[in-house]
Amino acid sequence: MKQLVYILLLLTTTLSSNAAGNYYVSATGSDGANGQAIATAFKTIQHAVSQAATDDTINVLAGTYSITSPIVISKSLMIRKHGTGLVLLDAHAWPAATPKKEMLTVNGVHDVTIDGLDLVNCIGIGSKAIYVHGWSSSIVISNCTIRNIGWIDNDLTTIPTNSADHNAYAIHIVGDAANAISYP
Repeated sequence: MKQLVYILLLLTTTLSSNAAGNYYVSATGSDGANGQAIATAFKTIQHAVSQAATDDTINVLAGTYSITSPIVISKSLMIRKHGTGLVLLDAHAWPAATPKKEMLTVNGVHDVTIDGLDLVNCIGIGSKAIYVHGWSSSIVISNCTIRNIGWIDNDLTTIPTNSADHNAYAIHIVGDAANAISYP
């Protein structure tokens, strides 16, 4: 009987220590907080990503989040809207002269979910709202709105010559030389 109790206790401890964690982000939060509850939410999504472990969930509360550098995802994660209201990732403060901006970058990783975010106002040559590159698979993007992603400002009276450097992408998916992205 003692052995059975010990095995059950060991199994319970192992299962609970492997459970995925939850982090919270709020526009009024603090990156000095622990992020483990709404009341102690982080302020930035990038900080939550850096604190999260593989397979954790980042719950983003309604609000506007100014994006001025890439949010880089290099581990399996879920980033999702929490509750009601708009979760707006706004790159308007990122200077338009900065080339090749990437709001959310999924960097050679598997099992990433991005759900319920609005990505807006990423202007500049080569800009991308969501950039998936390298050997990535099982990337789920759902319930997201992407708008005003462009290579120049909203005045489209002068359109630059068509070249690879003058593109902008809502979602850009690229393999690499060693690991091309394939479809079933």
